[in-house]
Amino acid sequence: MSLGGREHPISGFSYSPDSKSIGVAYLDGSVQIWDIGAKDARFGARHMNPSIGMMTYTSDGKYLLVQRGAELEIRQTKDGSMIGRFDAVTFAVSPNENLVAIGDRKGMIRIRRIDNGENVLVFQAHSD
Repeated sequence: MSLGGREHPISGFSYSPDSKSIGVAYLDGSVQIWDIGAKDARFGARHMNPSIGMMTYTSDGKYLLVQRGAELEIRQTKDGSMIGRFDAVTFAVSPNENLVAIGDRKGMIRIRRIDNGENVLVFQAHSD
């Protein structure tokens, strides 16, 4: 199994909690989810969007969160389908629940349930 290379450099990656798959971010903004055992890409998407700054799995491995510039994509790991895109300059995933804290450009922090998109808590972190 070979990933990336001189013509397609990798900018980051993240292992799934069960170590069976790996999310791979490329410098050109594309993303892939690789099945490590099968040595095959389960999903891949090319983008002309900003390159990926950070990516991580949820603790149960059901979702891959990908930050591109000031946007956060949430994808299902089984097939790579996007379930949401949010304004986000930063984010943090709960270590034991499918919750994500999203900080946006307006200084708001939203804690959301990833499974259904419900806001659990919204508050103003700062005004500048």
